[in-house]
Amino acid sequence: MKTTKLLAFLLAMTTIVTVAVGCTADKTTKEAAAEPKNRLEAIIERGYIEVATEPYFAPYEFIDPSKKGNEQYVGSDIKLAQYIADELGVELHIVPLEFSAVLSSITEKK
Repeated sequence: MKTTKLLAFLLAMTTIVTVAVGCTADKTTKEAAAEPKNRLEAIIERGYIEVATEPYFAPYEFIDPSKKGNEQYVGSDIKLAQYIADELGVELHIVPLEFSAVLSSITEKK
């Protein structure tokens, strides 16, 4: 079960990175110049990346009750997300959701 969730997370992260790098809008040159060219640029421009997770699968992601805010979410997946945010030079915003909502968010390109 944990392997399945890890694989789903890795698939989700791969999808996010692929979409962020590969998406460009079909707009006129004037509109395209006024807006970010892809999702990666949009993330960098707004200054944060949102990562949806169901934080109940230790050691991958879980809640540390002694902490508050984003710091309460810990685990290897959270460390990976923080590493990606740090490399992009943006803040990390964790969005806790049920697992089915995490998967549907990916298919809806949120």
